[in-house]
Amino acid sequence: MDVVFTKQAFADKLIHIATEVDSLYKNKYPQNCGYYNGSKFSWDCWNLVKSLIWGWQEERTEGYFCYQPDLYGLGDWDGGTIMSYCTDVSSDFSNLTVGEFLLTAAKDHAGVYVGEFTDRSGQPCNVVECTTTWNENRVIGSWVDPDGTRRNCKDGLVSKSWARHGKLLWVDYGTQPVPPEPPKPRVAEDGWWGQETTYALQEILGCSSLDGIVSRQPKSNKQYLPNASTSSWEFKGWPFYLGGSNVIKALQQRIDATPDGYFGRASVIALQQYLQARGYYAGAIDGSMGPGTVSGMQMWINAHY
Repeated sequence: MDVVFTKQAFADKLIHIATEVDSLYKNKYPQNCGYYNGSKFSWDCWNLVKSLIWGWQEERTEGYFCYQPDLYGLGDWDGGTIMSYCTDVSSDFSNLTVGEFLLTAAKDHAGVYVGEFTDRSGQPCNVVECTTTWNENRVIGSWVDPDGTRRNCKDGLVSKSWARHGKLLWVDYGTQPVPPEPPKPRVAEDGWWGQETTYALQEILGCSSLDGIVSRQPKSNKQYLPNASTSSWEFKGWPFYLGGSNVIKALQQRIDATPDGYFGRASVIALQQYLQARGYYAGAIDGSMGPGTVSGMQMWINAHY
């Protein structure tokens, strides 16, 4: 069965009806639902609970509402049947949880514990119910003591006490944790090999220098690296490129290419094959370090941080 409310949302809806919505007590509508006569809503005690689960809305025209007996499996259920489907049913009222269903011993009256609020007359309440008792004839607030005693908040009258309480299947009584945001990539997967990408490679590959620079690359290799940023790559003429880049050597060792420190066509092909074998690249093995290859490498980087 589907969860419809968090416990606090369920309680807030009931408090709103008890304090702000014009209502009447009217028993035994077809399928125990409710009615709107153009000015007031009508319920009885457990039909109020069912109509909220069915999706009652305040804005409607005259007529029956929430006439959906098959939805959530409730059908023409009375309070005793609803309680039989509750979990954590107890007669100990010292451990009430907001949103729990309350029932009398004779199973002839029901309410919901909602936590403390102030009713229409300014009295503190902690239960919402729909009743003819105490000359209210509508959805009202009342009070439950720790021993289950049911009190009229206005004048302290004690009527039949509550006997049991339990958690409704359609209400989530947990802490409602906020789902975590998906982790952000450490490196932007934008297909552009700049300092951020180089720095991440240096960190992953255990390089001693973390400066974000691919140093000492021959100018002739620039043709294979169209998406290499000049802020991160040093392209030099002979002999200034001699020795190559340490981060490129470490990357070449990882992708099974000759570790000479120069990232040319052969190294690009080796990287494309490495990424493709691991599902990070689906493009052509063409030896050109275009945006698809770079973004595939960036995805690999983010997966290995």
